[in-house]
Amino acid sequence: QLQPASYLKFKANKIETKKYYKLEFANTNNTFNLSSLLLKSIKYRLRSDVKVGSLISGGIDSNSILGIIDKNKLLKKIKTFSSVYKNKIFSEYDLIRKIKKTNIEHEKIYDFQDCINFKSDIENLIITQEEPFRSLSVLSSFKIYRKVSEDKNLKVILNGQGSDELFAGYEKYFYFFLLELLLKLKFMKFIKELFFFKEIRNISFFKLMKNFLRNIFSIYLLQTNKYGIFNSGFLKFKN
Repeated sequence: QLQPASYLKFKANKIETKKYYKLEFANTNNTFNLSSLLLKSIKYRLRSDVKVGSLISGGIDSNSILGIIDKNKLLKKIKTFSSVYKNKIFSEYDLIRKIKKTNIEHEKIYDFQDCINFKSDIENLIITQEEPFRSLSVLSSFKIYRKVSEDKNLKVILNGQGSDELFAGYEKYFYFFLLELLLKLKFMKFIKELFFFKEIRNISFFKLMKNFLRNIFSIYLLQTNKYGIFNSGFLKFKN
């Protein structure tokens, strides 16, 4: 798979890759502009004469979009779509059900994922994607958009895909935050955040510390070794 902002040229049995764009970062802090930038961006996407909907999960990215729409009363009503699973280990169904909005009429549509048509779905996805993908989360997105397409009146869909990395929405980022506190010798802050995280996640102290150590050690592992540790079925599948 090519690196970001790169292209590959194949000629006379030679392969050449070149980077066509490099993102330059200004030496400024845009933290305080974040809320206004998000609001401005969402307003642009809502400039539409057709019906607008949104994808939503239990994550911080899609909930941020919906929260801003609700808080600023940018729409009177919205229909959201979510991929969920019968197995609660993988599903965010319970989190999505808890989402409450006060200023807009919110209709939730759930698409319960299954493997009944897996072979045909994955073949269609490969044709549609036109590039390698290393996670079946792409398949989940493929199927939820197919569900969205069933609503012939819905022409615009908002999505927060990728913002969990930007806003530290995954659990692993919190463990890195804890490590940073330790490295800066902020022990009281570390203990306070540790117990706060334990409370909101409702997990045992043993499990919390186990996850903390596992995520910290993963920094020094190769990607294949990470799969072996974090996915119990990976090695069996590989062999």
